Amino acid sequence: MHKIIHNVMNDDFNEMLTEDLTTVNRWTIMTDWDMYPENNLAEPEKFSDSGLSIKSYDRDGTIGDGSLDPVFTRLNAIGKPIFDAIIEKSDIIKPVHLLRLQWNYYNAGSTGNTHVDTTEEGVQSIVYNITTNNGGTVVDGEFIKSVAGDAIIFPSNVPHHGVGPGQAEMRFMLNIMFYVEGDL
Repeated sequence: MHKIIHNVMNDDFNEMLTEDLTTVNRWTIMTDWDMYPENNLAEPEKFSDSGLSIKSYDRDGTIGDGSLDPVFTRLNAIGKPIFDAIIEKSDIIKPVHLLRLQWNYYNAGSTGNTHVDTTEEGVQSIVYNITTNNGGTVVDGEFIKSVAGDAIIFPSNVPHHGVGPGQAEMRFMLNIMFYVEGDL
């Protein structure tokens, strides 16, 4: 169902990225209900503090294409090499196509709502952990702890949600969506 890729990027890289993400001023309150109500598996009145997010790249070009916003350009210049490194370390050999880069922040009280990233068949999701803490991701009912540099790959139509960092100050992660050529 899911695959974990260890040590995608080193600790120095992740620490630099954490420092950089704390200075970005494009964070918005995270909610899948408003943007994708068909993908959310929770009732809207049961939403908790789901953290913050920045969508820096989307396949339809409506958000974060980098042409007008230097913050999105910078985040995409960081996110795309992370994606490339994950694909290189995985067993995926066909050409891949990036669909989305979405940066997520959780505080100690944050818990994501169970959702799917898309209902499209053939689309894959990656959760790349930037920080190590007691938080993590629940994929199809299984908790996977947040370990900096680790990535989880799973089908985008599998129910999942993020978990805040517990007593740690923060949890940063990058959600990536992509498809393998010939799978859509």
